[in-house]
Amino acid sequence: MIRSFSLVSGLLLLALSGVACGGGPDKLSGSLDEYYDLSFVETRARLFPSQLSVEWIDEDREVVVRATVNVNQVSLEGPATVDLALYGDLSGRSGGTPIPEMESGTLVLDAYAPEAGAAVEGSLDAEVIGQRGNATVSGQFKTILDDQR
Repeated sequence: MIRSFSLVSGLLLLALSGVACGGGPDKLSGSLDEYYDLSFVETRARLFPSQLSVEWIDEDREVVVRATVNVNQVSLEGPATVDLALYGDLSGRSGGTPIPEMESGTLVLDAYAPEAGAAVEGSLDAEVIGQRGNATVSGQFKTILDDQR
């Protein structure tokens, strides 16, 4: 009985720690992680009057990666694919260090509506100009929209 309880407790702890480290549908990875910490605990999507941002946030509330789209330059109704080099940007800080400059990037919105509480789901693929040549960062997100307009 005690072993069974320990096994169940251990599995529960393992599952919870996976969620706290960005487990589940939210992910962030890439060769950039070799020298820029991509660890995060949550994602969020926020809509402002002129931009939509999708953010991966660490335990210190620092935005590790932020993909921003200028909503005045591109239509985001329904599923959309956005070239971040043309219509957006990539920014963030990890441990006080800014993310390297983006060379190219794409934000794919599989689900999106410009309404508070709407589901926002999709992926990010970007290439940044890194310390040791170009580096990649890829992410997945599934969150709800926080309308800041």
